[in-house]
Order: sequence, then C-alpha cells, then structure tokens
Amino acid sequence: MAVKVELLEEGPFVSMTSWGVLSRQEAGWAHETVRELVAGGDATAVLVDARVTEVTSTPSYSAEIVENFVFALERKLPIAFLPPNAWTEAHYETVWKQMPELNVEVAVFDEVAAALDWLQTAATARRAEAKKKAAL
Repeated sequence: MAVKVELLEEGPFVSMTSWGVLSRQEAGWAHETVRELVAGGDATAVLVDARVTEVTSTPSYSAEIVENFVFALERKLPIAFLPPNAWTEAHYETVWKQMPELNVEVAVFDEVAAALDWLQTAATARRAEAKKKAAL
C-alpha cells in the first residue's frame, strides 16, 4: 500500500503520508481512516505529506482526490499540505482552480517541521476560540 495513516505525538494530529503511485482504492481507504480518527475525537488537525507521490495523473484527477479527502472529513479542520515534489507550478495552479469553493483551512508547505508548527498554532487558536464561545 502506498499510503500510511497515523496519529502523531506532536499534537492531536493525524498524518496521511503517500508515496509512489496512489490508487483510488488506497486514497479512499486513507480518507476513511482519517475521517474515523477525526470523528472519534482523536485528531483536531491533519498533516498530508504527498511529497514523494508520483504524478501519474491529470490535474483533474488530483483535484478529485483532494476534494474527496476534504468531503470525507465532514468538518472544517486545519490541514497542512505538502504537495508532490513533482507537481509543476502549472499542475498545482490547475488543481486549485478546479476545486469548488471548499470550506477548508489549508496551508501549503515544503517541510514537515514548518507544517507541524503551523498545525500547533492553528490548533491552539481553535481551542482558544472554542473556550471563548463556551464562555459566552
């Protein structure tokens, strides 16, 4: 299988890492596994590391995979995305242009450490916002 899903020690985050050629079945399994961890309260943010995933698809297929992942989450969460290194700027731009208006909080990174720092900051801000709303 060209994908791994795991909970990270750095925070209540789930990580989805893919490599090589990612099939629709593998992507679907990963999306469902991440959804279950989020729904169960085990994770409050998501790290998606696809840097070594091969680009064997069109931008339309890439957009479909991203869109299906966001829909599988069933709620808005911070998502740190490390796109495939082999994506050209044109492929990347085309993917995001094909995405419908999704209610997502996503940031794009080149390095895992920067992504985890951002997820920590985003998770802290979300907790503070939830406490503020609960106090009202």
